[in-house]
Amino acid sequence: MAAPKQSTEIRRAQILRAASDIVAREGVAALEVSAIARRCGLVPSALYRHVRSKDDVLDALVGTLGARLRENVASARSTSSRAIERLGRLFDLHLDMARGRAPIPRLVFSEEVLGGPPARRRKVLDALSSYLAAVAKLVEEGVRAGDVRADADPAAVAGLFLGAVQHTAVLALMGGAAFNRAAHAARVRRTLLALLSPDPRPAYRGGCSRTRRPRRHP
Repeated sequence: MAAPKQSTEIRRAQILRAASDIVAREGVAALEVSAIARRCGLVPSALYRHVRSKDDVLDALVGTLGARLRENVASARSTSSRAIERLGRLFDLHLDMARGRAPIPRLVFSEEVLGGPPARRRKVLDALSSYLAAVAKLVEEGVRAGDVRADADPAAVAGLFLGAVQHTAVLALMGGAAFNRAAHAARVRRTLLALLSPDPRPAYRGGCSRTRRPRRHP
């Protein structure tokens, strides 16, 4: 049965959802117009009424990256007035973007992006740069309010923040079901926020490091 007619806006949203699912499950290499059309219940010729090509779909997916990151920042800001709590919420939201069979890592690190048209790479770079600036602003506000340690460098912390999320997402992608992502993310989150706190407390609870007791003299 043919899919019912939809407006171009609604159909494009459906196409992007289908494309996102394909990238998440099989990678960007599997993103073909015929595969997207099957998921949408369309013939390939009908799909071309709403998108010009696979590159058009890829560019649209890249465009959603910046929008989702901005939404995450806005959501984190609305959860609390304290910067340290906002950063914790933002960490959770960003990691949710890479939860399960997520398209973001597969898309950003794909050859189609890294080796693709300069304009596409620029879109990704602009999205990440804008996000880093937003994280740095949260840190700067926290320093002024006393929620974040006074010697924190906002730009450097933003880079560490992004790296902490990305490395967790990449390990989860590579490790699959064998990788306990929730436990790893909780340790990373706890440690990161403890290091930023103006009154840091021990964040590591492992057994490799022990405090030496002072030697008793006779």
